[in-house]
Amino acid sequence: MQKNVLKSSLTSFFLRIYPIVVICALGIILYSNSFDCSFHFDDTHNIINNEIIRDIKDIKSIWNFGFHGKTRFIGYISFALNYHFHQLDVFGYHAVNVIIHLISSCFVWWLLLLILSTPVMRNRKISTSRELIALGCGLLFVSHPVQTQSVTYIVQRFTSLAALFYLASLCFYLKARLSEKKHLLPLLYSLSALAALLGMLTKEFVFTLPFAMLLMEFGFMRNGGLKEIVKDKKIFFFILPPLLFTLIIPGLLSFSFSDVLGAVSSDRYNDPQLSPFIYSLTQLRVIPYYIKLLFLPIHQNLDYDFPASEQFFESSTFPGFLFLGTLLVIAVLIFPRKRLMSLGIFWFFITLSVESVKPLHNVIFEHRLYLPMFGFSVFFMSTLYYSLWSKHAKAAAIIFVGVICSYSALTYQRNKVWKDDFTLWSDVIKKSPDKARPHNNLGNALYSQGKYNQAIEEYKKSLEINPYYTVAYNNLGNALIFQEKVDEGIAAYHKALEINSYDSDVLANLGRALYSQGKIDDAIAVYKKALKVNPLFADVHYYIGNAFFSLGEVEEAISAYRRAVQINPDHAKAYNNLGNAFGRQGNLDDAVLEYYRALAIDPDFADAHKNLGRALFQKDQLEKAAEHLKIALSIETAFETHFILGIVLKEQGKTEDAVNSFQAAARLKPDIIDTHLELALCYEKLGKADEARTHTEEAERLRKMPVR
Repeated sequence: MQKNVLKSSLTSFFLRIYPIVVICALGIILYSNSFDCSFHFDDTHNIINNEIIRDIKDIKSIWNFGFHGKTRFIGYISFALNYHFHQLDVFGYHAVNVIIHLISSCFVWWLLLLILSTPVMRNRKISTSRELIALGCGLLFVSHPVQTQSVTYIVQRFTSLAALFYLASLCFYLKARLSEKKHLLPLLYSLSALAALLGMLTKEFVFTLPFAMLLMEFGFMRNGGLKEIVKDKKIFFFILPPLLFTLIIPGLLSFSFSDVLGAVSSDRYNDPQLSPFIYSLTQLRVIPYYIKLLFLPIHQNLDYDFPASEQFFESSTFPGFLFLGTLLVIAVLIFPRKRLMSLGIFWFFITLSVESVKPLHNVIFEHRLYLPMFGFSVFFMSTLYYSLWSKHAKAAAIIFVGVICSYSALTYQRNKVWKDDFTLWSDVIKKSPDKARPHNNLGNALYSQGKYNQAIEEYKKSLEINPYYTVAYNNLGNALIFQEKVDEGIAAYHKALEINSYDSDVLANLGRALYSQGKIDDAIAVYKKALKVNPLFADVHYYIGNAFFSLGEVEEAISAYRRAVQINPDHAKAYNNLGNAFGRQGNLDDAVLEYYRALAIDPDFADAHKNLGRALFQKDQLEKAAEHLKIALSIETAFETHFILGIVLKEQGKTEDAVNSFQAAARLKPDIIDTHLELALCYEKLGKADEARTHTEEAERLRKMPVR
């Protein structure tokens, strides 16, 4: 008897959790080839070069980060946690993104179960198949290839995490509304409110969550017509809290109209300024394209070349208006009879509305479909049910399995495109060959691979398309200077500054180029201009410190290096050079301290090990000095390190070891007189007169050579 009860309990438990297992298993398989995909595009600004995520305890800086700090606070906190545990190892970031996607997909499954258990739906025939329909929605959501941009593109965690909170809030809300256990209601409503708040602190589209709640309340929790619903005095108890939540995101943006609906520049060259009117017109073409992508996800593209619409009656804008208007009319007409299909359409428009009304620099991005995908999944499954399920269940099953298999194959294949910057931007250029940004970004990918000539060609193509693209001029300048074409590189920087004289990145690079030419005073003047534009540019403080140091103005250099590490406490090079500056002053204790700080940040910093070894030698700490010099050589062989190590070993009385080190130095730079003199002394000490004489004569020969 007990065995039968246990068996029955286990069976019941498996039946409850098997949809979660199936959804998660499919998701893990589909994204198994994404865990080593590199950082891309906006990942650089938000993660790689984002100093605010370096310290998880600096909550204030994260909250105040840029324009999006408050409305994306939770997302930045998640990146800060990733950095705390994984630094810049992409595996940890991808693992979190995939987990978020799996949880969101499970909430999709649960939300459908709850909707089909509401008073309006529970007695309808479709609810008898609610387990299969909910599972189908979860599988569509987890497998659709459009979702890759929100999952594999690391920074779009903002989208997937906000969607998770959105779905969770609705699930807890509906669970509370359907629960007969009154003691659980405070907990469920609190969880719903907490998830809503977290979502609104993750991305702006969660502004629409209260309207989705009202859709659930009016559309699924209450039978009867609108008049009967309005007469119910309790309705205001359920309406008021969601409506109050609509004030959160505008409040975080200081209720600024310009921040919400202000015009922005387009990412496309020759597009007009994207005013709310022009942006909305463009969305009349973008949204039908989104719908096409949902049904037929082919030719996916990170960076679409999508021109703005300027007239309502343009050839593709007005038809888009008619199509979308017809779709909404259909949703209204079928609402009484086929409420689930109608929900799918309404959900799609509600959840897409914020990014379809608020002007954004990029008029189209696939990650904006992540949450609307729930609406598509509901529409697809309910349409499949009404058209085939009841009469042709096998045919419906075959179609569904075929769709899931097709989407899964496309998702797995799409993740390969995200492998690295070269594969990604090569794919974009195939689909957007006449857009400047993809050529520039492919140039960056080629540059990182050491293919400088090909990179330069891509930068030039980018500038042919958009002659006012300062980023491409800056990158072109960097590539030319790397090839030692300094004058050409400087000319590229000046072209960029003719377009935007306040670009701190270009100014910093121009300063470095002038410094490399020995024009130290000119470089300092340019650095100072860069700091007027961006006083918190840590690298520029570091560069100006180097310039002052080379002029012998050590106090000014120390001040600049200190400012650099104050802004960026992880700036190992600034700590190292600050140590050099203290060493120049004879302040060895402080020098040693700064070198240790540099090595605490970067234990493989060869130059810091070398400098620390030299400082320790000057403090007569020979064993430690030799230890750090040897570590430096294990990382990077260098003449100076070998030479200093030879001096240390000679002082320790390890003459044969010193000879080996001096010989290594001589192999790297055979024309240094001091090396041969030290070798002569060592050989003399070892009683090897012939070798000593050879190196003495070589030193004398080098001394007599004309100075070049």
